Amino acid sequence: MAANPDAGTMALPEPLQSVASCSLPFRLGEAERQTAKFVEVGGERAVRVQEASESWGTTGLVASREWLVIPGTCRHMALSLLCGAGSPECSARILHRPEQPPTDTERVTLRSWLGGDPLDARRPEHQSASVGRLEQLPPPSEDTATSITARAVTQPPPNWLPGPPVSQTRSWSESDTLEEPYALDEGPRGFVVSGRVYSLHRGDCCVRPKEVRTWGSARLHVFSTGGKWTVQRTYVVLEQPKRGRSQWLFTAGPGLRVLGVHQGRAWLEEPVFMDPGFSLVAIELDTGAVWHLALDASPTFEPDEYRADRVTPQGLLLKSVEGGRREPKLVSWAPLERALREAKPPTR
Repeated sequence: MAANPDAGTMALPEPLQSVASCSLPFRLGEAERQTAKFVEVGGERAVRVQEASESWGTTGLVASREWLVIPGTCRHMALSLLCGAGSPECSARILHRPEQPPTDTERVTLRSWLGGDPLDARRPEHQSASVGRLEQLPPPSEDTATSITARAVTQPPPNWLPGPPVSQTRSWSESDTLEEPYALDEGPRGFVVSGRVYSLHRGDCCVRPKEVRTWGSARLHVFSTGGKWTVQRTYVVLEQPKRGRSQWLFTAGPGLRVLGVHQGRAWLEEPVFMDPGFSLVAIELDTGAVWHLALDASPTFEPDEYRADRVTPQGLLLKSVEGGRREPKLVSWAPLERALREAKPPTR
């Protein structure tokens, strides 16, 4: 193999010195961008080189690679990760030269660098990775109503776990198997990915407690991803301390907001991302039943012109998105409770 002309061999850490004569798709010795250490693969010594993460174009995605290099033969391959900035979700593939597919042992080694454990929906620390999203709402009724109406869908029934919600950990699952190798847009030239594709959930770093609300013997926990200004997902957990149990109910988009409680049900608002409008979530605090609702438009009412404000004894108070230019509107409980009774079952 050709020597790497940019490597100051004697100044390199020992792991990098052992592969300095290899022709590699990255520069050795960029101290601020690389970490390197010896690892064992099938009883032989190899080198693990971790490149610094970098933003991929304007997509908001972050690409990173960890290279496995075999001294002597100079075989090299990588675990390639593509993650949403501030998001726990990543897609992982194994990157290699077309003429040098990894052995099964090398693939197992690369996969182990994902960290964490295989996803297990029964484990309390894997709940943020396994909880479902809010069910898709049914289409609006074709009947033209003169009064406010609503439609709803139920969420799958809760699966209670013992104890309060716990800190989430890293987990992964196999999401696909590639039939043919192909080149990655974000990968170096001359390389392909092949084999299994993995979904990595970084619950350890990216799912954090945000808010806790208590009503009687029920607690509603809200977890979120990202920072103060970059929340991408929210997770809602119902805890019943007196019964010693909790359940991760659903995950939703950013901006989810608790409105209040009426007759044993918590009401939340989920704004439509980057567009006008909102939907509602109702949670029965005793049973854990959840509904996803939306208000329907009529000749006298356009829900996209409002946002949910708060729960009142008389109904749900809406506020105009135009501020003081339009009066607040009160939606009585009757159409909302009717929608709960007539809710469609979940599709999954």
